[in-house]
Amino acid sequence: MNEVVETFVRVTGIPAIRKQISVDEYWSYRPESFPAFRKKIFEGMYAVWRDDLLTRDMEWIKKIHPRRYSLEKWIKERGWKGEWAGKRHSGDPRVATLKWFGSRAEEKLFANAPGF
Repeated sequence: MNEVVETFVRVTGIPAIRKQISVDEYWSYRPESFPAFRKKIFEGMYAVWRDDLLTRDMEWIKKIHPRRYSLEKWIKERGWKGEWAGKRHSGDPRVATLKWFGSRAEEKLFANAPGF
């Protein structure tokens, strides 16, 4: 995960550190109304990353997918500076929830999902 920090710092020029937090601490920053199905998906992905269950062969990935969508490209396209993004519920501008910063494919997939 250090490559994420290194990429973020290089692209944005903003100093950053990696802080590993527990799932419970992560959810403490999220609204209680965050959809349960998303929590389950995230907790499974988090366990895979936390326990380092995947072998990443980046040279092979670059060879197979030479035009892959990189974190660097994503940060540049979105202009992301590390901030949380607010998403307002229609009808009540006072209620803000944190937006999922997914890919365009994820946005399409979850666009009609309950609680998105």
